Amino acid sequence: MVGLAALMLAGVSHLSAQPPVPPVNAPVWRAELSSLGIDPAIMRKGADGNNPNAPNAANYDEAKVRAYTLPSLMGATPPRNAAQWAKRRAELVRLVEDNFIGRMP
Repeated sequence: MVGLAALMLAGVSHLSAQPPVPPVNAPVWRAELSSLGIDPAIMRKGADGNNPNAPNAANYDEAKVRAYTLPSLMGATPPRNAAQWAKRRAELVRLVEDNFIGRMP
């Protein structure tokens, strides 16, 4: 039992002693942006979680969140007959594909 614990500790210390390897995908990322015609210099920066006074500061204060209500799933007027239900179903399927699942190309 003690041997197994010593072996496990030796393995863990061996793994933690390795320095982290930086990702090498930056050239691939730049080439992909270039092929899409996107200039990385004008891209919007992500949220800054370290500086609360930065213009792109992360918002952790729920009081700053604007009021939002979800749209009705049935639309402005609920469907009343089979043809309207078929049309609304197609719209809902499209919404689910666009926002959750995705579409096959």
